[in-house]
Amino acid sequence: MSAVPASRLSLFWRYNGWFGLLCVVAGLLLVASAYTAAALFARSQSTAIETDATVTLLRESSYRRGDGTTESGYSVYVEFLAEGKPYSGSEGVSYWFYSKLSEGQTVPIKYLPDDPDTFWVAPFWTKSWPGKQLRFFGLLALAFGAFLIRGPWLHAGAALRVYANGERSTARVVDIIDASSSRKQAYKLLWEDPNGELKETFKHGKEIQARYPVGGTIEILRDPEGKMPPIWVEDLR
Repeated sequence: MSAVPASRLSLFWRYNGWFGLLCVVAGLLLVASAYTAAALFARSQSTAIETDATVTLLRESSYRRGDGTTESGYSVYVEFLAEGKPYSGSEGVSYWFYSKLSEGQTVPIKYLPDDPDTFWVAPFWTKSWPGKQLRFFGLLALAFGAFLIRGPWLHAGAALRVYANGERSTARVVDIIDASSSRKQAYKLLWEDPNGELKETFKHGKEIQARYPVGGTIEILRDPEGKMPPIWVEDLR
């Protein structure tokens, strides 16, 4: 095995920093999707045509949530004319708006001139696009991802510091753990330091079975500042 220490980025990856990066990427995609959809929604609103529609049906429906509770939804069905042609459809509304409507009542709506089947019932054409929630969860994922990235990145830097300045010692191999997956063979050493503490190494190839048998010794590094737990030298290469 090489005596050259691994790069900080490589150690960051070994310390599962990839999960934080995954959260950041997911957050960026959510935020980008929210802003893109909001821009498209705003552009469609600016070109929408206002007209009057007749309420043909008011419908209340109930559905069961995952926690077992029941929640109600409210829909208003309308008919209207666009370019002399009849159109109809429905939209979900709040209970506050629903409670003020009656069948046969006239309500203002806005529709897209190139697609009259896409319309909004007043006062909902002034509502903010629900992408706010998408944007919120995207920003939350970004913050969470940044938090997850920080730990492995600092840990990788501290490990390299220990590699350069740490106190060298020996530890006894207690067991060899099979960490293989369906695609790749991998093994980890379970070792005991002089204080009796058990540690596991990163995953390595099957060659460690022959190089470091149970009962043998391995070289470990101790942090003189006491900030990092002891670590096997080869885990940093």
